[in-house]
Amino acid sequence: MFKPQFSPLHDAIQHEHPYAKWCDVQDMPVFLHLINPAKELELAKILALADASFLPRIVLKGPGAAAYLQSLGIPIPEGLLKVAPLKNGGLIARTGGSEFFLESGPVGWPSQAAADGLRSPSYKEGVYPVLRQDASLVISGSRAGEMFRHISSYDFIGEQHGDLVFTPIAGVTCSVLRTTLKGRPVFRLWTDGTYGTYIWHTLLEVAKELDGGAVGTAVFFPELASKDNQP
Repeated sequence: MFKPQFSPLHDAIQHEHPYAKWCDVQDMPVFLHLINPAKELELAKILALADASFLPRIVLKGPGAAAYLQSLGIPIPEGLLKVAPLKNGGLIARTGGSEFFLESGPVGWPSQAAADGLRSPSYKEGVYPVLRQDASLVISGSRAGEMFRHISSYDFIGEQHGDLVFTPIAGVTCSVLRTTLKGRPVFRLWTDGTYGTYIWHTLLEVAKELDGGAVGTAVFFPELASKDNQP
């Protein structure tokens, strides 16, 4: 399973926040806090964006994909675009009849068997891995739905279900999921890494107009805060 060395958003965030606190998580630099942590927590109540591209992810597809995942102890969502949680905070989404998108939690895959099986250089017959180099965002706050209305025709305010949604965001195809993290209502957004910087800047511009802004990853994954390796 290929994993890039840096987030697609790394350079943009580092340029905008050169004094951000960071750490290495799963072999990728992660910006823990961009500004004052207390202010970031307040922003998260209004409208906040954070980079979550450090989380490993993979797509498995093919007629044997479901059975293979079950053999690793991974639950299979029953319907198309349905999402199921994984242990350790990850998730699996059914993106096709025999296609599955998986993302680990911040501390890794749900078990050693799953970790070994998903990074395997050779899969069983009928199971095919697909390279994913996504830019991944977490978005929270009471004005998050309002932000989406500026850049998408999909009604994220009216729709309350927790299915995965494929829709253009600012003209770029994205996957969006309404879910919770640590009990906090959030949106998760994934898009091709080559569009990551554009999506980040576009969403951030709208967020600032709505009294929101960028925050560090530790706002949504507080267990990472103890990994701070800067003075």
